[in-house]
Amino acid sequence: MAQDAGRQAETLELARDRLRLNGVLPKLRERYTEALCIERRDRWLAERQRVAARSDELREEYASVDAAHRTAKAGRDKVIARMEACDDDIVHVNRTAQGLDI
Repeated sequence: MAQDAGRQAETLELARDRLRLNGVLPKLRERYTEALCIERRDRWLAERQRVAARSDELREEYASVDAAHRTAKAGRDKVIARMEACDDDIVHVNRTAQGLDI
């Protein structure tokens, strides 16, 4: 039994050596490396597409929030302008009433 195990080990070593000599092992390593690169690229592309889609969503969300903000700001500016106009009228009326502004 020990002799059988020894023979099997020797046979495997010889097979390994033949693979190395024939250049199969380096070719297999090269193909394996290429496969890994392709998988990494595919994962990267999938992540890039996911990030690009999320970026588009956020851009649209920002645009709608920005539009709402600009609308609110315009409305606020109109109210402030009316209040300032009223303040100017009140100051003018008060000054006129006091005889300062004729």
